[in-house]
Amino acid sequence: MATVPDDPIPPVLGEDGQPLSPKLSERYNEDVVLFTDKDGKERRAVVTRCWADEQNPEAVAEAARLGVPFTPLPAGYLEVLLPEGTRAQVLESTTTLIDKGFLRGDIIRARRAAGASTITPRGQLGQVVDLKTEVQLQRVLTGDEIEGWFPATDLVAASRINHGDHVVHGDWIGVVEEVFEMAMIEVGNNGIVRRVCDIGNTFSVGAATDTIKQMLLERGEGLLAAFLGATDFKRILDVKQCLVAVNWLCRNPQAPQSSDSAAWDRPKRFWTDIDQLTLVHAAADHLHSINDKVVFRDASLHPPAPSSLSETYRDGFRVLAIRNCRTTLEILWQDGTHTTASSTEFEQVAAVDEETDVFPGDVGVFSGVSPSKIGVVQSMDAKKRTIRLRYLDAKTCLLDPTDEEETISGLEFDPHGPPPDAYGVRRGDCVLLMPESETNGVQAPIVPGLGESEIAAGLMPAGEQLRIDLTSLGMSYCQTLSDSFVPPKAQEAPASLRWYGEVWNCLLSGEVEIRFPCGDKAAVPVPRIVHLDDGLDPEAGMGPMVGEDGMILEEEEDDAVSTDRSWETEDDADDGASVDEGEMSLDQDGVVSLVQGTFGEGEDDPEDSDFVMKDADGKPVKADEEDRREGDRRQSKRRRGHGPSTAQDEVKGWADEVDEPSIAAPSTSEAAATADATTAAATVQDAPAVAAAADDSVNAPTAVVSMPTETSDFEDWSRFGVLEEAPEDHHYYSERVLAPSKAFMSRIRKEHQVLATSLPPNILVRAYENRSDLLRCLIIGPLDTPFQNAPFLFDMYLSPQKFPNDPPQVYFHSWATGARVSPNLYVEGKVCLSLLGTWSGDQTENWSGARSSILQVFVSIQALIMVEAPYFTEPGFEKHMGTPEATAASELYNERTLVLTRAFVKRACEYPPSNFGREIAAYYYTGLPGASGGALQGIIDQSRRLLQESEEWHAEQEKKEASDSEGGADTTSPPKSTVVPSQRILTEGAGLSLRRTVKALEQLMERGPKLDPESEST
Repeated sequence: MATVPDDPIPPVLGEDGQPLSPKLSERYNEDVVLFTDKDGKERRAVVTRCWADEQNPEAVAEAARLGVPFTPLPAGYLEVLLPEGTRAQVLESTTTLIDKGFLRGDIIRARRAAGASTITPRGQLGQVVDLKTEVQLQRVLTGDEIEGWFPATDLVAASRINHGDHVVHGDWIGVVEEVFEMAMIEVGNNGIVRRVCDIGNTFSVGAATDTIKQMLLERGEGLLAAFLGATDFKRILDVKQCLVAVNWLCRNPQAPQSSDSAAWDRPKRFWTDIDQLTLVHAAADHLHSINDKVVFRDASLHPPAPSSLSETYRDGFRVLAIRNCRTTLEILWQDGTHTTASSTEFEQVAAVDEETDVFPGDVGVFSGVSPSKIGVVQSMDAKKRTIRLRYLDAKTCLLDPTDEEETISGLEFDPHGPPPDAYGVRRGDCVLLMPESETNGVQAPIVPGLGESEIAAGLMPAGEQLRIDLTSLGMSYCQTLSDSFVPPKAQEAPASLRWYGEVWNCLLSGEVEIRFPCGDKAAVPVPRIVHLDDGLDPEAGMGPMVGEDGMILEEEEDDAVSTDRSWETEDDADDGASVDEGEMSLDQDGVVSLVQGTFGEGEDDPEDSDFVMKDADGKPVKADEEDRREGDRRQSKRRRGHGPSTAQDEVKGWADEVDEPSIAAPSTSEAAATADATTAAATVQDAPAVAAAADDSVNAPTAVVSMPTETSDFEDWSRFGVLEEAPEDHHYYSERVLAPSKAFMSRIRKEHQVLATSLPPNILVRAYENRSDLLRCLIIGPLDTPFQNAPFLFDMYLSPQKFPNDPPQVYFHSWATGARVSPNLYVEGKVCLSLLGTWSGDQTENWSGARSSILQVFVSIQALIMVEAPYFTEPGFEKHMGTPEATAASELYNERTLVLTRAFVKRACEYPPSNFGREIAAYYYTGLPGASGGALQGIIDQSRRLLQESEEWHAEQEKKEASDSEGGADTTSPPKSTVVPSQRILTEGAGLSLRRTVKALEQLMERGPKLDPESEST
């Protein structure tokens, strides 16, 4: 029996005597559960915290970062919210699920059988397209229960306007920022009623608690709080919404153009005449669950029993509490079928591959043809990873009658678009509609955003200042009101308001079904739609914030990373000394040195005392000794809090949660890359670069492609070099060229020295005489990972005014259309690494001007991002490691990464990146020392064998399925590949993509290497 504990709860142990694993949890936040309390009474409650979500170090670290007290729940326990507003901890195993808090658009799947632990093929996902909730009600102030079940559509939230709601006045739409309320509180037993005012949802009709007194004390009203003892607070009879603060966003895009400037003036900010506002979107109306307080939409239904108080505080006595609920879902499955069932038969999907999981009606771009085409998904086979697609007209985004349905690979369909663009819309989106004769002005299927938050623009106070202003106005206004004051209510939207709505459905024709505030629906083509940017989205320009995934959200992400274009100072502010860009030359080691600089070799450099390479004992280490100190760091310390890993422990947490090494001991980080490259090369040095014939694929030994292994450079393979001019295709080439300071050049010279002596064989770096602030890096993906043998290009910018105090800026050249090959390598170029300041990780892992190095950055990208299971480098995913669904998802992610990075090989061979043409030709075509041929032929042969192996396995499975007399679905999990052991047998969709890439690689092999002598000159 579950109890409401008063003392700390010991963790629940499993059969092995160890605390339960999160993978055994079957409850989620917002679940409605039934349990028996310590008095033997059945209680219903809402889950507010789940122990499985807190069994990971990230939750503790995030709480510490925010300065929030946090104690994880014991394993096996849930925190629930009880009807009286208190919280309790209960054993999950003794709870019964009675409802789930789904919303339209949620991605779900059928609940697994209890205790399921085997890895099975991933089933298709479903999307909630509609839901019908029924509730049982109880009067809050009298306790009377109303018999029967009532549809949630007959109810609205008791607090009619809330933060985040959308309101309209005239031709303007805005978002509610704050609401000032006045509570009428019954005190003692003599019928005395007092007013207490506060901002936003502090009050709720029902029993008053010590919370009210505490609020008065915190607000400085101690005399009132002392006069009214806690026992005097009886109940809140009514809550009156008196004043609303609105942040106006934009005008109606269908409004007639006007030369009158007054038409473009935003309406007033503070509203006491709330009935002049039209409520078009109330977030609280979209979900009704246990304990929520509601009223009937039609006030005439089930009126309260007459009494003196109910006549005076009529609205308060109308308030009802939900005591039980049940929900039926309408679900659209990926294969296009619809089902209706109870919400308790489904569960949330902990990890969705949003870049490849699509549903019927999704609009996106298929990159498997040239030029790419816009299409609308008809259905998806989740097991095969294939999509049935119909093409749309590029201008109208409507069905092209000349094109028939086509089956394509899900890996080559992008339903999202490169940031900051967004393809199409999703169910539940709030949108604006252009006039029928106009479009949104962008290339379909992109849907732009419209709306400028007054707060983001600096036109409206935010946070505490807004609350102060609203409180001052609200208190003054409420003093003029009588106890019988009936606050005006916001208007309901008229049927004529058809320029704003909610995305209700995505149709197979490519059109979008929009639900208008009055309830009417209409089909609208995508080019007429605009997203409403209400400023509540962290990426809508509200300033630097940290998202749910831990990523630092930049103010401006147009170029994937922020730039220094606003810094116009020509001289270093610290010492004023500068070095002319033309006063550099190369020494015999290819390292930048000064010819006519202001300091010489014998002078003390400004940073010499801080920038010294040291070993683990604090002793200075020469640069050329670093590679001998590589050691076994990757094996012994991949993640804080974990002991030494084994060969099976190479799958680690997200990219930069390790102790990132410093420049004081650069070998600690480089160890991973150098050790990996050397070890992998030793494994394959005797293996032929060209694999065996394809017809021997299934029984053939593992196919391995050679990797760079030479520790010494040769004519066509130079790990580090300084070229005369930076290429114009460098991402940061257009950055303003600033005169470098003496300190900056000293640091650059040292960084170049380290790079010249310590780069692993598979990491190549180029510096430039005319741009000491730029670097370019090419990394060949390490073996035994899905990145193997593929080229990855990175551009780096070192701000002369910020570096080395601030980390360098790094841009990743993604050659995969619409899909990430790693959670840490974004399509728009961002590299997610705490060392670069693009991830809010542990402070000890951040960039340090005195300890961190450029070498460390490049090696960290390889060692911490290009890992065996990149799926688990996504923030928060590591806690699911070992669960069947996470294992299956990781294998699919590896498949996608391997297939897409073969396309990287195609891109590099077809258009060799500037400054690395000779190296690309040497590695992929002519072959490096110790290899019997170029890697390109090996990649082609390896891919052929992998394709044949996969085709043969799927053909065998189809035969078995056809011969099954019961016609049951295939539940056999694809086995490990014998060709590429890090992969499983490819899905049919991955095979479609890889086969197309192999064909292109074969053509490139016949063409031979492409060299651009001018770009390779030094």
